Amino acid sequence: MNSNVSSFYTPNSELVLERDGGCKLTVKVIQVFTPFSSSQVSLVRLTNDIPDLPSVFIVKTFDPRFDSIRFTAKGENRWPWSLQAEAEAEDLRRRGIPKQTEYDFPDRNDPVGVEEYCFKGMDCDCSGEVEAYLRLQAFQGHHIPKLYGEANFITTDVRRAIIPRSLLIQYIPNAVTIDKISKDLVTTSLAKSFFHLLKSFHALGVIHNDLHHDNILVADSSENLQARAVFIDFGEVCLRDGETDEEWAKIVRCLGDERFMRRQLQKVLGTEDVACFIDD
Repeated sequence: MNSNVSSFYTPNSELVLERDGGCKLTVKVIQVFTPFSSSQVSLVRLTNDIPDLPSVFIVKTFDPRFDSIRFTAKGENRWPWSLQAEAEAEDLRRRGIPKQTEYDFPDRNDPVGVEEYCFKGMDCDCSGEVEAYLRLQAFQGHHIPKLYGEANFITTDVRRAIIPRSLLIQYIPNAVTIDKISKDLVTTSLAKSFFHLLKSFHALGVIHNDLHHDNILVADSSENLQARAVFIDFGEVCLRDGETDEEWAKIVRCLGDERFMRRQLQKVLGTEDVACFIDD
């Protein structure tokens, strides 16, 4: 993961975003969640009133300049960003001339190919996450965050040939990651709800596909004061796209959302035997 951050990704810095129709937002950074992986996530506060946005929310930006794939495990920048390469890749896209077959791993000596690869990956991740939120509309605000919309990320400290995409997402302040909760809080009802939710997501054509402990939350419910299951970060989502029921069921089994969820519960409960918690 990439721990290299730009000067504007620091607490108290201001970010400018532009929504559809030219509406500009200015926000102040409260916290930056580093190290970056496949996106750049900041907790921000609005500096001006916007009727359809809360005062505090998450900005998740998909900027290929900071793609973690550029960096080795030791943090060495093996694929440095350059404006010239970014501009050439953007020009090829505008002219409809593909630099490479989609998702072909680029030659490290081909900087334009690198920029195209990073751009396509980020664009695909952002589009996939938006589609996941749309399909899971019924769960927004309770078992997944609300998606308030999309915006262009205008702030930059260098000239750019592209404008990165950003998502504006609900911040859930009263939630903790599953690895931070006491096993005494894991009731049978809560444990089962994680799996019931995943099955519901799968039925709607959404596989989370990235269920490590940071993406599985337990939040207080304002309605009944009981803990509720929350899933976040759909950046690695797998979406159903024309597969038959049999084909989709095979993909669901292969990607293993429920298997990874079971593993997280085993860690929290300190036992391999979690059947009594999740079997109906």
